[in-house]
Amino acid sequence: MRNRSYAKEVGLASDERPVPILATVVVFIAVVVLALMFARQVSALKHTATETSQAPAAAKVGSR
Repeated sequence: MRNRSYAKEVGLASDERPVPILATVVVFIAVVVLALMFARQVSALKHTATETSQAPAAAKVGSR
């Protein structure tokens, strides 16, 4: 029966990491920072939308 361990078939050790841990950490930190920036932008948009909806009708029309 054929071995299904593809890592062994191509000559990679199972404990060998294909990407260095430093690169993994840098990419993970970049993704977290971008997610936080995105969340901050989304929360700011909701805040400004709430402000304009509470304004009087004349102010709403005037801001267009």
